[in-house]
Amino acid sequence: MTNMKHKIYIQSVLILILLSCTQLSPTYKKHSIVEIGSGIHKVTILELKLSFDLPVDWNAVPQIHRKKGQTMYHFRRDPVKDSFGRRIIPNLAVFIEDIPEGLDIVEYSVNLRMRESYSYLKIVGTKPGQFGELSGVGNIATYTEPVGLHHKVVIFQTVHEGKGVQIVIDGTESVFDDLKDEYDFVLQSLRYVSE
Repeated sequence: MTNMKHKIYIQSVLILILLSCTQLSPTYKKHSIVEIGSGIHKVTILELKLSFDLPVDWNAVPQIHRKKGQTMYHFRRDPVKDSFGRRIIPNLAVFIEDIPEGLDIVEYSVNLRMRESYSYLKIVGTKPGQFGELSGVGNIATYTEPVGLHHKVVIFQTVHEGKGVQIVIDGTESVFDDLKDEYDFVLQSLRYVSE
């Protein structure tokens, strides 16, 4: 068995083990659905009816965190070696929170910018389909970890059915260009689904 086939086989086995474990958890089933396909995972976050695709290099079973009226669905990618030989683990987080009635996307985005410590570089998402079927505000931003590691992130914000939604794809600046097509693939697959 070649190394690549062996890696894909091991990933498939690990995903099946994870899925079989999560199928025992009614909490997981209540929050998201994962369909394993060839080359992609289809993920649906049930509380928002938000669906998107993840390449197989991403763990499609989210860690779910709840804190002060906000839910975060956290996905991790397999490590990527950067030009310095460091193993970088990109992350995707979907934050969902209740927002005041009547708050539009511009107000929501401004409120988030005031709460966060990102340095916003530019607005993205002006091309149709750049964020799939969703409309909202997209940005490229940076931040630096306390240890000096520089990150470059794609941030997408939208408002849907009384919820504020922020999707953040985070990796270091050293892998951003290498993974940009992968990030775009995920963002272009965003869509709402019916029950």
